[in-house]
Amino acid sequence: MSTSRIIICLLRNDLRLHDNEIFHWAQRNAEYIVPLYCFDPRHYVGTYNYNLPKTGPFRLRFLLESIRDLRNTLLNKGSNLVVRRGKPEEIVAELLKQLGSVSTVAFHEEVTSEELNVEKRVKDVCAQMKVKVHTCWGSTLYHREDLPFHHISRLPDVYTQFRKAAETQSRVRPLFPTPKQLKPLPQGLEEGAIPTAEDLEQTEPVADPRSAFPCSGGESQALARLKHYFWDTDAVATYKETRNGLTGVDYSTKFSSWLAMGCISPRYIYHQIQQYERERTANQSTYWVIFELLWRDYFKFVGVKYGNRLFQIKGLQDKSVPWKKDMTLFNAWKEGQTGVPFVDANMRELAMTGFMSNRGRQNVASFLTKDLGLDWRMGAEWFEYLLIDHDVCSNYGNWLYSAGIGNDPRENRKFNMIKQGLDYDNNGDYVRLWVPELQGIGGGDVHTPWTLSTASLSHAHVSLGETYPAPIVTAPEWSRHINKKPSGTGPSPRGKKGPSQTPRQHRDRGIDFYFSRSKNLLSNMACVDSEVDLMTIPLIALNVTVRKKLALYLNPKNTVAADWMAVAEAMGFNYLEIKNHETSQSPTKTVLENWHARNSDATVGKLLSILSEVDRCDIVKDLRPFIDEDVRKYCENLRKKAEPPLQVPEVDSCFPRTPERVGITLEDDPDGAPELFDAFICYCQSDFEFVHEMIRELEQTEYKLKLCVFDRDVLPGSCVWTITSELIEKRCKRMVVVISDEYLESDACDFQTKFALSLCPGARNKRLIPVKYKSMSKPFPSILRFLTICDYTRPPTQAWFWVRLAKALSLP
Repeated sequence: MSTSRIIICLLRNDLRLHDNEIFHWAQRNAEYIVPLYCFDPRHYVGTYNYNLPKTGPFRLRFLLESIRDLRNTLLNKGSNLVVRRGKPEEIVAELLKQLGSVSTVAFHEEVTSEELNVEKRVKDVCAQMKVKVHTCWGSTLYHREDLPFHHISRLPDVYTQFRKAAETQSRVRPLFPTPKQLKPLPQGLEEGAIPTAEDLEQTEPVADPRSAFPCSGGESQALARLKHYFWDTDAVATYKETRNGLTGVDYSTKFSSWLAMGCISPRYIYHQIQQYERERTANQSTYWVIFELLWRDYFKFVGVKYGNRLFQIKGLQDKSVPWKKDMTLFNAWKEGQTGVPFVDANMRELAMTGFMSNRGRQNVASFLTKDLGLDWRMGAEWFEYLLIDHDVCSNYGNWLYSAGIGNDPRENRKFNMIKQGLDYDNNGDYVRLWVPELQGIGGGDVHTPWTLSTASLSHAHVSLGETYPAPIVTAPEWSRHINKKPSGTGPSPRGKKGPSQTPRQHRDRGIDFYFSRSKNLLSNMACVDSEVDLMTIPLIALNVTVRKKLALYLNPKNTVAADWMAVAEAMGFNYLEIKNHETSQSPTKTVLENWHARNSDATVGKLLSILSEVDRCDIVKDLRPFIDEDVRKYCENLRKKAEPPLQVPEVDSCFPRTPERVGITLEDDPDGAPELFDAFICYCQSDFEFVHEMIRELEQTEYKLKLCVFDRDVLPGSCVWTITSELIEKRCKRMVVVISDEYLESDACDFQTKFALSLCPGARNKRLIPVKYKSMSKPFPSILRFLTICDYTRPPTQAWFWVRLAKALSLP
């Protein structure tokens, strides 16, 4: 190509050089590069609904710092940042005329309407002047083109479904290399002055020493922050335990502000996490950083899917709610004068610093929408004004979620302000930091000053309605926590330290059943005369069935952060050992076997304790009946072995004994009942890839179904027809037939299908479910035409395919 071309790189929320596809592409395709940033006057006017300022002083300061930092970076690479004040489409038009030989204008694509309108106008200008436009996608961890959905309209409306699909079916792309040198600006092009806050009719904010985010903008600052949080302090290794903190710099990553302006790439964070896990440690905390990046991705893609519905009062659910627009209540909320100290402390921190913790944001959003009943958009636009880390999709998506009209809504979810205050600021230190009027009130009482006696308030120099407001609203559920003394065991405002523990609110879900002496597992079982300490019951008491079920919960890493790796870490396995277990077909099974082999304290009680430590009480609750039964059998066997043997009957040695029936599937327990399955899968060998997908979708997701796949589950050495007949008739509740042209030519498939159909008159619940997953040249088998089918070949029904099939297989 010609070497006399100029490319304009229009920068917006991508203020970095590392992992920036625009610079990478331009460096390869131009002789001169013009990095351009425009201070768009539309960013400094009022918001759409309530005419609040769009860009507040803290975010503007952070932006100016980021612009200056990027200019310095580009200067060191032989280039410069061209800065202009004005609408991007007008500035681009002026530069195209001034430079004359511009070949392309390049920019990263954005998501929401205002940004898309700018892109359209820039494209129109370029089209008029016969200049090409090159666009890239670079704001998310997973690239839009790599999502496991054929169209964005099929993006799940539940985050967990999106996360599971992305983690199992997509990949994070490698980083674009940072250019060692950049092509220069065209000669004679002025760089332009970076405006001041005063130039943009803003005031320079005063730094508050109490701020939890005393950080500066810019790529160099973002990379330094990551180095500090990951490599210098190892703070990332305890992120999950400290992330709900309220004060201090290191209770959370604080990456959000740099991510919002594109000073740091989410992919760079991801690859640094991968390196940290290889070189230092891999645990729930390191995974949780990626988990949060995926939330950010999800809201971006929700913005793509729903467009302007993200900003409409009815939300994504198109739901009418009688929101109030009471400006008196709203002003009290935004000024931190509600009379509810935990709310006021958070709102004042936001007003004074431009930052608020994630825990605080959830609470003040719930208070505005659920306790005050105000229009959620009032809160969203106030956050847009003040937050340094304002990201359009994340901000509005989270507000819709809090209001119960967004993705994965919990309509009745409402935070209890008093309980939240006592849970996360149990001694009241955070409240006293930001509400100095209440400094005289000690301990957790600071969360409910209106409940104190007149004498107590007077002693604290507090006068409700004068020095501090009376609450503008109270909720009935608060009364359960008023005057409740803090236990002192809750997390400090800086975040919980030390090993992960089961939160108080989850301790009633079943784990304490196993360790409470008054509710001992075996205390009411007739076969046991006295209580049994589960810490003395060896792991071998749990049979294959329980271990298999445990693996269904823990093997799929995409299900939750607390997977088999978290359990292995709690068992004492090091990083390399954990990585070696990854290659196992069932990592959970391998971990349990190795743990039992090398630890004398590998007991049932210890295993349950570890599950509690990693917050997997859900597993204990679900598997409790099976564990009960296994321990009962184990204790019964011990009792029988301890009893003197009865007289052994004489056996004539000339007649060989009939051997006990042996297992026919991989998971059969020789000492227990045969393994049962939800469905037998009838398939042809050429369709095995689809069967693999069926295993992923039905076994390794929330459905947790148990499929019988002949090539995987059946042991060798027995008659195929006998085994198949028994599995279909006695072991499997359903039968799924994968129909294809190859299936029609298979004698084995023909036998299995006809055998299953022959059972239907006498076994009505032995339902046969035909599945058509690809187009066929041969006619559909007449013997199955009277049955309803699951058709994967029709695009309109693909979104429901796995849900329908799972539901059919889950029926009793």
